[in-house]
Amino acid sequence: MAALEGVARVMDANENGNDLLARVLLIRYGAQDAVKRAASLGVGLLGGTAFIRALEVSYLQAATRVLSLHPPPRLAASARLDAYLLGDKFVVD
Repeated sequence: MAALEGVARVMDANENGNDLLARVLLIRYGAQDAVKRAASLGVGLLGGTAFIRALEVSYLQAATRVLSLHPPPRLAASARLDAYLLGDKFVVD
């Protein structure tokens, strides 16, 4: 949450560019992972019977995966983000 607030402050200051995009993508992928872990934990606590009997449980778990379908996919951005984290500029083609 603090990282997202930091990016919002930068945006409020009218700063933008590829550096900001890299930071937003890192936050997004982190949030995506956190939602996935939370959903998996919740489904695990409900147990297999609830997963099988209640369609809502499987639907909600599937719905938590939707963010991973939004571009850019992690695989496509990973090499550029790795380079960015090592000090290079984040470049978008």
